[in-house]
Amino acid sequence: AGMSVLDHAQEHMELRSVIACVYQVNTELQFAARNNNIDGVRSAIEAGANLNTRDDDGFTALMWAAVHQSLDMVQLVIRHGANPNLLDEHGNLIEGLNPDHMACGESIVEILGANERLLAASRAGLWDQLDRELRLGAWVNVRDETRRIALMWAGRQGASAAVTSLVGKNGDLEARDAVGWYTIHF
Repeated sequence: AGMSVLDHAQEHMELRSVIACVYQVNTELQFAARNNNIDGVRSAIEAGANLNTRDDDGFTALMWAAVHQSLDMVQLVIRHGANPNLLDEHGNLIEGLNPDHMACGESIVEILGANERLLAASRAGLWDQLDRELRLGAWVNVRDETRRIALMWAGRQGASAAVTSLVGKNGDLEARDAVGWYTIHF
């Protein structure tokens, strides 16, 4: 049968609780990024923060990393899926960036290139190239258009040494692709 008024009220309260938790972790991310606190940013990411959330000034965590010229924070947020541009909500380059800040943009390009090369090498079975791309800043759990990570491609191709290596580098065994398959399914 259907839900009672009490059931709907309970569901509504649960949703409000979830929304409050999401808001809190996003606020923690924004505060940490604004204050150049990489450990706080890392903690917020682990808690599920949305890396593309903008603060009251319209800045994302990546934008604050560029302002602070923190290449480590740039790498961290890009590797975890932050939108890689430094544009405000109107599509303009954020104000106040000087050439030193733009060096972060070069780092973003390098990391994104490493991510793309990591996935291409994984799809092609070029396992000797993975370590190099990871050293250049690629994220071990970066996803392709089918939501597969390098670990899934290694599993699909039966490359046990590559699977072992990627798991040792924190490859996500719980990751699912667009169809819902885990690495173990391959």
